[in-house]
Order: sequence, then structure tokens, then C-alpha cells
Amino acid sequence: MEISREVLDKRGIYWENRIKVFLQEEVPENPIVFIGDSLTERFPLEKYFGKGFVNRGIGGDHADGLWERKSLLCLDKNPRALFFMIGINDLLFNYKRDEIPYHLDRIITYAKEKAPSAKIVIQSICPVRNWEKPTPDELNKINGELQDLAVKHGASFLNLFELFADENQFLKEELTIDGVHFSEAAYDIWAEEVRKWLKQQDLG
Repeated sequence: MEISREVLDKRGIYWENRIKVFLQEEVPENPIVFIGDSLTERFPLEKYFGKGFVNRGIGGDHADGLWERKSLLCLDKNPRALFFMIGINDLLFNYKRDEIPYHLDRIITYAKEKAPSAKIVIQSICPVRNWEKPTPDELNKINGELQDLAVKHGASFLNLFELFADENQFLKEELTIDGVHFSEAAYDIWAEEVRKWLKQQDLG
């Protein structure tokens, strides 16, 4: 399915360039796919997990952006698992912040129709540091809604928030390079949680 010029112009040149990369990429059968924004895009999946893992992160993307690139989520390759993490940009930049669960619900419903054998993983939105918003309370509220969404879809919920937060529920200083994006230490923790889940599901 071709993404319209209107959508590409609306999303911007970085988003469009990532779409071009996805279109040229050779995707193996039965991949494990990570879908999200820059936090996902910067996750060096091959370093941690080897081959068979596909990165569908786009820096700056929003929850509603997943729907507009739904044809490029590798659903036609019979994925073994789909990992979703989205929403921090919606919150940081006050973009349809109340609609995050709705858009995630919509794309997961679609993914289950197109790839019914794929296991679904919803990952929490992570804390931030040195930003006035989103507050820890707002993040906890939305993450509670995402956890409810996981129950609704029979999906797994990975609560990275609790692993990344300090005693005041802000992103631990050693886990971030700028208050939002992750350090290598954070990716080490994230990868370990993914490994645990893969082992539990006999996918590791």
C-alpha cells in the first residue's frame, strides 16, 4: 500500500526518509518487530539479539503515525512478535495526548487481523528528566490505560517505567543522554527485559 504524498508532507522529511528505508529493506520471514519512535529507532537490535529482529522506529513519530504506516509493520511476513512503544512525543509536545491508548488500540486490532499468530507486547511509556511535562502522575495514568489495553488484547505488558524511574519517578540520570533519549545502560536494561520475555515465550 502506498503512503500518500499528503501524509508524507504532513509527517515531515525525517519520517519520509525512514519510510524510504523501510521500503528498501529486506525483511525475513517470521521476524520479531519493534515499532515506535526514536527510542525504538535507536535500539541496536542486532547487537543485542542477532538476526531476525526488525526495527520500525521513527524519531519524532506519534501514536497516530503508526496507523499511517501500517502497511510497513511487516505484518505480511508472519511475525512471531510485535513490540510497541509509542506516546512520549505526543506527551512532550502536547499532540493529541489523550488519544494515545485509542491509537494504540486501533493499530493492535489491525495487527491482530493481519498477523493473528503474532504475540503482542505493549511497552510502557518511560519516564523523562528535566521536563515539566509529562509529569510522573500523567505517565502513570496513561501507562495504567496501556496495561488495561494489554489485558483487553491478551497481550503482554512490559513495565519499563518502573525499571527506569528514580525514587521521584523521573528518568534516572545514568539512563539518559538528554532527559528523554536513552543511554547505553538503559538499552542494556531494556534488552534484558526483552530477553526474559522471549525466553518465557520460547522465542529466545
